[in-house]
Amino acid sequence: MKEETEKKEKRKVNFPKKGKSYYRQKLWKIFAEYIKLRDSDEKGYCKCISCGKEMFWKQAQAGHFISRSLSNQLYFDPINVNPQCYECNMIKGGNLKGYSNGLEKKYGKGTVKDLRKRAKQIKVFYISELKSIISFYTEEVKKLKQKKKL
Repeated sequence: MKEETEKKEKRKVNFPKKGKSYYRQKLWKIFAEYIKLRDSDEKGYCKCISCGKEMFWKQAQAGHFISRSLSNQLYFDPINVNPQCYECNMIKGGNLKGYSNGLEKKYGKGTVKDLRKRAKQIKVFYISELKSIISFYTEEVKKLKQKKKL
């Protein structure tokens, strides 16, 4: 009986460490919330960058112009990611023509060309960097919610 107790005490439970994918998912959640709040008005409404449809920020999606599968560099880029309605983002595959026009209108001529150029760069995210960015956007989301009383 004593041996059994000693064996149990010696066994340590090794919980899996949280890997990079965990922090990427956590960052995406807070970053997407930031994007939708950033572009919402004082009542919490934002417009789809592709078609102009107005929706409450919680119903909007954070859509990429340059797909996240094509460019890790622009995955969390606040110019490359903007509010979109479900139809434009999911059904119309991003509605890239509308998105392109929306980017040029919102950020100025040459924005699309700049994003395409930057998409060719390689970016590797490290866990420490992801944690730092999570902290930054967590604070930004708090500020926006307080400012807009949402």
